[in-house]
Amino acid sequence: MATSKKPAEYEVTASNGRVYRITAADDGQAHQLAGWIEDRIAAGDDDLAGDVSPPLNTQVLKPARPDIEGADYINTGGLEGQVSGEGERQLDRSGVIGGIDSFLRGATRTAYGNYADEIAAGIDAVLPISRLTGQPVNSIWDGSSLSDAYEHNLNLQRQIDEADDTQHPVMSNTGKVGGAILQAIGAGKLLKAGATTVAPMLGKTAIGPVAAAEAYQLAHPVKAAVIAGGAGGGLSGAFGGSGEGEDAATRIDNAQRGGATGLMFGSALAPVAVSLAPAIARYANVLFGRMPEREATQQLIQALQRDGYDITSPTGVKALRDELGAYLGKPVSLADIGIATRSRAGVGLRSPSNVQNKMVDLVHARQAGQNIRLASDIRATVAPRTDVHALDEALVKAREEEALPLRDRALFETGGGFGDPLVPRLPTITRNADAADAGVMRTLGNDVPETYSPVVKSGTDVAEGTGRQARIPDDPVLQQIARLPFAQRALKAARGLAQEEVNLGTVLGNDVSHLPDVTADGANLDMRTLDYLKRFLDKEVSKLGRQADSNTFSAAEYPQVKALRDALRTRMREVVPEYGDYLDSYRGSSDLIDALKEGRQFNQLDPELIAKTQNAVGRSTAEKELYRVGVARNLLDEISSARDGSNAASRILNSDEARAQLAATGVAPQDAARLERSVAIERQFNLLPAELSGNASAARNTATVDADAGARAQLPFNPGSPLGWAGAAGRAVLNRASTVRNRAVNEALLPQILETNPQAIDAIISDLERAGKYADAAKLRRAKNTYAGTAALGNLLGTGSAMQEGN
Repeated sequence: MATSKKPAEYEVTASNGRVYRITAADDGQAHQLAGWIEDRIAAGDDDLAGDVSPPLNTQVLKPARPDIEGADYINTGGLEGQVSGEGERQLDRSGVIGGIDSFLRGATRTAYGNYADEIAAGIDAVLPISRLTGQPVNSIWDGSSLSDAYEHNLNLQRQIDEADDTQHPVMSNTGKVGGAILQAIGAGKLLKAGATTVAPMLGKTAIGPVAAAEAYQLAHPVKAAVIAGGAGGGLSGAFGGSGEGEDAATRIDNAQRGGATGLMFGSALAPVAVSLAPAIARYANVLFGRMPEREATQQLIQALQRDGYDITSPTGVKALRDELGAYLGKPVSLADIGIATRSRAGVGLRSPSNVQNKMVDLVHARQAGQNIRLASDIRATVAPRTDVHALDEALVKAREEEALPLRDRALFETGGGFGDPLVPRLPTITRNADAADAGVMRTLGNDVPETYSPVVKSGTDVAEGTGRQARIPDDPVLQQIARLPFAQRALKAARGLAQEEVNLGTVLGNDVSHLPDVTADGANLDMRTLDYLKRFLDKEVSKLGRQADSNTFSAAEYPQVKALRDALRTRMREVVPEYGDYLDSYRGSSDLIDALKEGRQFNQLDPELIAKTQNAVGRSTAEKELYRVGVARNLLDEISSARDGSNAASRILNSDEARAQLAATGVAPQDAARLERSVAIERQFNLLPAELSGNASAARNTATVDADAGARAQLPFNPGSPLGWAGAAGRAVLNRASTVRNRAVNEALLPQILETNPQAIDAIISDLERAGKYADAAKLRRAKNTYAGTAALGNLLGTGSAMQEGN
């Protein structure tokens, strides 16, 4: 039992929970009456009101004091006197010191699960240290038994608690909240310490469950919050509720009630807290402009996770490294591996910052180098054993060197002048000072002033001492073949081309003696004209064979044109044996050149026709190889035509048919697959420059939200209310802070996400892996803090529920 004094008055909290006032003459009288009250209570008489037989002629009165709810009064007959005596203390807790002590006692009370009074009472019963603060505690050193001293001290602590709640409710309750949080945190640390101690004993047995629990917590934060919040709230509420009882039955009842209350509120509020905690943290970071580098790292990790690469797991890191390794050594960046990372990079590229221009230039520079990278891949896969351009030129030169002497013997008569330097015979052109300009202008189809025109003399004129006779076959069959309708159509077109060759060759000072006499009309054709006609028909046959019309014939006339060419060639070989020798010598190099030319037009042919040509009987390995060289030249020409190298990959292998055409050329399957992969990668690279336009898409919208760090405030705005104006002001401040911080985040993120150096990317991945683990640890810490808060709430609500029931 505890007592507290005013002048000549004592207030007594009895074991039945009631508060009695005793007016006594002295300390001994007050203690004697208090003992009588306890005796009556022990005898089962809890209601002493109206009793007229207590000792010392006192009377128990009804409650009359408003500041003590439920108080009864005992009047000893109005005896006056000052009350004094060791161990007595007033219940007056007013003042600053009293408020501070109320806060500390409230915190201590909930921190120890409402067992602080019991602990203090027990300690004071053995070692009455509370007397140092003026509390009238009893101890075994005063002659009391341990149980009596404990009961007296416990009643005193209860009385002080009630005074604190009445006189300092804010300080007391604030302390209780803080103590409840401390209790929850302490319990968590205790559990962690216990786990740290026990885990080594269990060895690998403990690793699995702990890892599984943390993985579940990260994968299902809301469900984990419901479970952990309910458990924490329920246990803490039960523990706090049991601390409000006076006997075993009451404590059990209050523990059940407190546990149920804590379980209910913990399960309901924990997931809300877990969901709100990251958003609150982000708003705080944005408002104060904190940690933009860490935010950039987290956004990059989040984008990678959306693309399927969980950087927080070894499997995800390996998958990311494997994916980057599949880019054939090309300048790939993290922004190229998925739509989420690419969209996030696009947001940064479109947002003003100190690195924006540099990063945009970096993207454009990589795209500009696309045709160079593709050209290297084409040479390495389509024609890996040849220098495409050099071989093309060398073949033409070699053929000319080999066939030139035999050509002269076939086209010109032997005799005087044969073998001398080749000099133009027809037409003979005397050039004035402007002849070169005139020839070029005429070749380009421009009008040439009279003063620029070269003078064409008679076709019979030759340079004295150097001229030679063109061979005119005296064979009616050959001449008749040349006069057939198809031959005449071809001859007309051939003469037009020959005229252009004569003009250009003359202007450039080249040998044109082997070209036909374009002035001859109606006479028998010489070998130069017949040879030119044959070569013209060769070209027509090649073109018509690809099922394409020419300027002279249609594709439907291919059989007739081919038959004409074959008949003309055969008769020329028979009539002029030297011409057969020339063709045989020319054919070796010519077939290779023809294969090269055919390859350069492979994209115009059906894949079946390409395969048929390449696999034809008698086709040499060299011809097949040269055909593929032509294919390489075709592809190189296509990518070179792309402006500034941009989007060169879109010009080749852009359809199933194009890929089938490449395969039909005989390119090794692994080489074809490598080239197709190269083109696909370059097309993928083209997607990043497209992000600069920023056209709306779901991925870009998500990336924009991520880039804002979730801090674009959606606060209410209603100009008609103070709350609305406050919301508008808060939104403006936060959005401005978000703009400033987002700039810093982009400046930290873009160099990482656009890096193309393999070693640097590897270092970035390692940093992201560490940061991801740190982020997971931070999530776990936030979750555990949330669970601690839930446990604290369970403690408060459970205790409050128990106290309410007790009242």
